[in-house]
Order: sequence, then C-alpha cells, then structure tokens
Amino acid sequence: MAIPSDVQEALDRLAQYNSDPISPENPHGMGNYGNLTEFPRALDDVSKVAQWVNETGGAPGPSGATGPAGATGPSGATGPSGATGPSGAEGPTGATGPSGPAGPTGSTGPSGGAGATGATGPGGASGPSGATGPSGPAGATGPTGPSGATGPTGPKGDGLQINASGSFAERSGYDGEAQGFAYVSNDGDGDLITSAVIFVKNSAASGDWSEPIPFEGAAGPTGPTGATGPSGTPGVVGATGATGPSGPSGNPGDTGATGPTGPTGATGPAGATGPSGATGPSGATGPSGTPGVVGATGATGATGPAGATGPTGPTGPNLLRDNIENQGPITGGADVTSKSLGTVTSGTKTLDVGDCPLQHYTNNGAHTLAPGTVTGSAMIDILNGASAGAITTSGFTKVAGDSFTTTNGHKFRCHVSVGNNGSLLIVQALQ
Repeated sequence: MAIPSDVQEALDRLAQYNSDPISPENPHGMGNYGNLTEFPRALDDVSKVAQWVNETGGAPGPSGATGPAGATGPSGATGPSGATGPSGAEGPTGATGPSGPAGPTGSTGPSGGAGATGATGPGGASGPSGATGPSGPAGATGPTGPSGATGPTGPKGDGLQINASGSFAERSGYDGEAQGFAYVSNDGDGDLITSAVIFVKNSAASGDWSEPIPFEGAAGPTGPTGATGPSGTPGVVGATGATGPSGPSGNPGDTGATGPTGPTGATGPAGATGPSGATGPSGATGPSGTPGVVGATGATGATGPAGATGPTGPTGPNLLRDNIENQGPITGGADVTSKSLGTVTSGTKTLDVGDCPLQHYTNNGAHTLAPGTVTGSAMIDILNGASAGAITTSGFTKVAGDSFTTTNGHKFRCHVSVGNNGSLLIVQALQ
C-alpha cells in the first residue's frame, strides 16, 4: 500500500524536529522561540500521521496464510414460479395467392376396333336375334381431338349344335356337372352343362375329345392410341335396329385387338405463385407473473480458523508517538495547511487547539474569543474585515501581548495553549 504524499512529507519532517535553536540551517529547531512555529507544526504532523495509521492501519505486513473456508450453509428453498401471462392473440392468416393456369391435356389415342361377335346358335322355339343397326360415327371430341374410327365388326362364328341326349360317359375322366363343362361333337352331338368350357369330339361315331375350350375367345392385342385432335361437333347417333326374338346364347367371338396408347400430352407450365399474405400484428404481451417468494437464507457456515500471523514489518522512521516518554530528538520540518474557521460576526468563538495547529478566520462583527477544553496549543490568525467588530476574551487564565483593533485589513497572530494549570492567549499584531 502506497503512503500518501502529504503523509510521507509529515513523516520526513517528524524526523527533523530537534531542541536546538531554530535557524536557516536548522529550520525545525525548537530552541530560541522556534517552538512557537515548529511545535504546532510537529503536532500537526503527528496528528496527520496518527489519523492515517488509524484509518488504514499503516503499511501492512505480508499477509498471513489463508484459513480454510467455512462450511457452506444449506441453500434456501426456491420460491414458486410466477404465473405465466396469457399468450397474445394470433394475427390473421394472409390471403392465398391465385392458382396457376392448368396445363393442356395430352391427346387421346384412337380406340381399337371391337372384336367380332360370334354368331348366335340356333335355339329352341325362339327365333334368332335381329341384326343390330350400325352405330353412327362418333363426333370429333372438342380440344381433345376426334376419337379414332371404330374397327369393323368381325364375322359371326359357326354355331354349335347342342344335343341334349348325349352321354356324360363319352368323356372319360370328367364329371360334367362337377367340373362345369359341356361336351359337343363336331357333328352337333353333345350336352350343354354350363357356359364355362366345352369339349369337342372329332366324329359322331368315334374319336377323341379335345382339351377343354373356354366359351370366350382370346383377347386381341391392344391397339395404338391415336393423337388427340381438337374437339369436333358430336356425330348423329344411328338408328337402332329392331330387336329380334331372343335365342340361346352363342359362343362369344374373339375380342378385337386394342389399339396402342397414344403419347401423353405435354404438362402445362406451373401457375405463378400468389403473393404472400400480410403478416398479422403481434399479440399483446401478457402481464408479468407474480414474483416467487424468496427462499429463506441458509445458515452461515462455520468460521474457518484464523490464518497464521504474518511476520513483523521493519521498524519505521523515528516518529512522535502517543503516550511515549523521552522520545529521541526529531529532525526535519512540517508543512501545515491552515484550517479555515470561516467568518465570525457575533457570539462566542470557542477554539479547539487540538483540531489543527494552524487555524484562521475573518473578524466581521463584534464577538468573544474563548479557549476550549482540549489540551494542546495552536496558532490562530485573525484578519479584520470591512465590518470588523471589537474582540473580547473570556475564560483564559492569562491574556498577554497586543490589543485587538477594528481597522479593516489589520492582522493578528494568536498563540493559544491549554494545559493542566490553565490557558494562555498571546496576541501579536502583524502591522
């Protein structure tokens, strides 16, 4: 810790005070009336150093070892959390942008021609069905393009002559009713059991039966899909032919081949994205929750043992010390700052000689000067102001020296001392 400059200067002067006569070579001597200035200065230096030591403890010695830390007290209970404020209202959703235009539809391929329908076999009492009138041509489809032309109707297949008097035993190894089939000879003999499959015999008298034959013809290949053209006006539907009497169902003819699938139309461009909706205003902030209760303070941990005493610092300079007799000679001087007592205009001014060894005030009104009760001595400088009044004394055991005046600008130096045998005031005019 650094020693303040004014304290260091006081320390330096305390080492220079002595009992020899005061002179330019010995400015802090107490002899030959040097005590009138140097003793108060020495008292001021002692006061300044003592005050600094009292406030700071003086320059510290090295720190002692740190004692172990005391045990930590238990933590206080945590207060409950404050209630959460309500959420702000949600802003409105922005409007949805318009959809982009749809891309054009790909062209539809032409339909494959229908397979030929097998001829209806002769039935019982019912006559054969009348021929169906041809369908009118399909009108051209709008922007999609006209449909392909319908393939021609295939020729009717040969009918089968069903003979209800045939024998199931002629087809060895099959149970007609159980397997669901009809057997028919190529000369018309046979029995119809179901419409699922048939067997055909090579001749009426003898011969082998064929493998089961489905009643339905094999599916034809798929025709290619025609290109899509612009929509046309629908064609006129052809007149429907008269319906003949119903006969027994004939064997279905083969299904016509399906035309190939037409190419897929190009996908239209995506519609432009609509602008984003405006952002809704922010919801109002909910009120703050009530603060939780502060938990109780945990108990103070035990105090750790005191650290070891540090080593004693080096001996300081030879200074005046309190309550010490026969102190050695002091050399050096002191620079004392006079303490201002302000302006006195009336009443009694009681002096405190222990406050500062050099004090001053301005006389600007009649008043009384009195000693205090503090033991010591000080020099009091008095300056007469424009309204200076008469100064009287009270309480001093002895008053000596010059008389006070009321002349503006006159100056006086008063040596005041208070001891066990009384108080002394010596007035010295300085003009």
